[in-house]
Amino acid sequence: MDLVWIVRKGPNEELRYSMRSAIQNIEHNNVWVIGDKPDWYTGNFIPVLQRTGQKYQNAKNNLNKLIASDEISDDFVLMNDDFFTLKPSKVGYYYSGTLAERIERNAKLSPNANYLEKIKTTKAMLEKEGIKNPLDYSLHIPIRMHKEGLKEALRFPLIRSGYGNLNKVGGEQRRDVKIYSGDLYKGLNYEPDENSDFISTDDNSFPKVRDDLLKTMFPTPTKFERYS
Repeated sequence: MDLVWIVRKGPNEELRYSMRSAIQNIEHNNVWVIGDKPDWYTGNFIPVLQRTGQKYQNAKNNLNKLIASDEISDDFVLMNDDFFTLKPSKVGYYYSGTLAERIERNAKLSPNANYLEKIKTTKAMLEKEGIKNPLDYSLHIPIRMHKEGLKEALRFPLIRSGYGNLNKVGGEQRRDVKIYSGDLYKGLNYEPDENSDFISTDDNSFPKVRDDLLKTMFPTPTKFERYS
């Protein structure tokens, strides 16, 4: 099973440590990057034009390229460049609760109205598919997928939640692992400890997490790094 990262433009130090941690701690066959890539990355790569200000469309374009690739395994692990795997882990399926609970929680704690609308739309679409009380799979944790299932899920604003519910993957309920900066998502912030298996960061929380934790845990470059 391949590890596949969907990658934006830029030097992307997050990707460096995401790869180091996943390659060390997740069983896999090959490693792939789709989208753009930093200069230091030398591994398997499928280029996709990344348009400024079109984050979600870029992600869908990247995922369509993944589905179309004959070289990437049909079953794969979907990664983001800000996912870090802290201990040997078998990638499964995780959900935070129902989408209805997620809507209530985000409405209280997060001012991001655009994302809240995506949650509501995904819930409504899944309910039209006959799925009662659809679950929220949109956690910042690697997820195992199959290409055919992903193809169907791309029509949903929240692709991971579309995938998990349509494919009835079940899984384990847990809280999200995103380490947020500032007060934007106060109340949603994750605080890692010695039992943490996965963590994720935002642009502003990453430098401290890198310097305080990731550099010590994952100091060794992978074979895909041109320089450390």
